[in-house]
Amino acid sequence: MKYYVADSYKHMTRVGEPIKKNGKLYTVVEGTCDRCGGTGIFACRVENGHPVPHPAYGGVCLQCGGEGKIQKTVRLYTETQHAAAQRAKETARVRREKQAEERRKERQATAFTRWLERNGFDEDGYTYLIFGNTYPIKDELKAAGCKFSQELKWHGPAAVDVPEDCYVERIHWSDVYSWNADAFDMWRTEEGNKFLDDIFSKNTLGQYVGEVGERLRNIPVIFEKVITFEGKYGTAQVYRFNYEGAQLSWFTEVHKDLEEGAEYTLSGTVKEHKVYGNVKTTYLNRCIIK
Repeated sequence: MKYYVADSYKHMTRVGEPIKKNGKLYTVVEGTCDRCGGTGIFACRVENGHPVPHPAYGGVCLQCGGEGKIQKTVRLYTETQHAAAQRAKETARVRREKQAEERRKERQATAFTRWLERNGFDEDGYTYLIFGNTYPIKDELKAAGCKFSQELKWHGPAAVDVPEDCYVERIHWSDVYSWNADAFDMWRTEEGNKFLDDIFSKNTLGQYVGEVGERLRNIPVIFEKVITFEGKYGTAQVYRFNYEGAQLSWFTEVHKDLEEGAEYTLSGTVKEHKVYGNVKTTYLNRCIIK
């Protein structure tokens, strides 16, 4: 009758005759020591392709005693027993793979849910983009759970009440991003970039004034507000004006005592055109206010 050993020992050589113990057959198998690789040396490093013996125990491999070979007494199986063991092994492998796949999917779902929550989307994958002059209500937006990002600006997982000069538009994460489940990662797609460009372009308010570098002279404006902050060289202000519906901003360290809602005559040089809070804003420097 033909006997088999477990697959993990089939590469090893059988030594001597089978041994019967407690009604079961065993055999002795011999093979290369898997700790020292057959060198018999307990190495601390390799130099010029050769192992350097460790100072401990004279550099002798403790597993094989310096022989380079090891022997083990292992079970022998009949063909029927071996086939049953193989089936059990395959069943266990399939079960492990299934469990690993379930754990992977669970991790993916958890990572995806956390990404949605962390980036201001609700559990169904929707967020509400908030357009308009959001600066005056930024504290209210934060309190309502909204977030600000360079990609989506102000947005949140639930609709919020906004002033008349602001409005809300609902989008789905798949409009902008693609989810790589294997890498547990989300990134913007080319279609998503176009989608955002189109939606922000559609919802951008106002218009620019003049050309960059142009000197605007004695234009009638209404002073709206001033924002004071600590700059690199001390206290600075941002003065905001309205010119025929267009928004003008002037960054300066010069303090001006202006009355909100009052009319002034403004001269200034166009520094740049930039969207701020979904409003097309013309930034000025070298301003003179009368």
